[in-house]
Amino acid sequence: MSPLNIFLDDGGVITDKQRRAAHFECLVGDCFVPLLGGTEEAWTHAHRAVVDRLADPKSMSVLTAADFVGFYRAYQLRLVGGMCELLDLPTSPEEECLDLASRALAWITRRIQAALPGAVEPIQLLYRQGYVLHTASGWCSLELAGSFEGMGVRHCFRRFYGADLVNAFKEGPEYYARLFTDAGVQP
Repeated sequence: MSPLNIFLDDGGVITDKQRRAAHFECLVGDCFVPLLGGTEEAWTHAHRAVVDRLADPKSMSVLTAADFVGFYRAYQLRLVGGMCELLDLPTSPEEECLDLASRALAWITRRIQAALPGAVEPIQLLYRQGYVLHTASGWCSLELAGSFEGMGVRHCFRRFYGADLVNAFKEGPEYYARLFTDAGVQP
């Protein structure tokens, strides 16, 4: 008999979403200052301003995006480009901007400490007992992998299913149908 696959959500289940967002914001300056200059405070302020702007439904609505990958690409371009604009820095061409965003996300998420109390131990136990663990998150797989590395449990997971890997928003059955198909398991 093949091992049982378990799919775990992240935000609110394994990590505290508010603490994760606050810690992320605190690390933006640490990441971008060596890369592009400026001050940590300026980067923190720019990040907060751009994230608030992007959260406005008139600015970037999930409902108008054709798919998650397109939405996420546009979001990262607007985030990095918007921060650079606020700091009077030149905006890099799209591919360089996306590369910068990916490098920053990988660096920042590995340093976030937002695990909910008691979340890490059951993950380790399930892994030791032979269960095949995956995430089932609306977040991006790159960010999930970094966050779980920071918690010391990355090795416990076979696949970090974020909405990008199945190119579907985590809103309804399409996300789960694609996830289970990709994982090769029956729901």
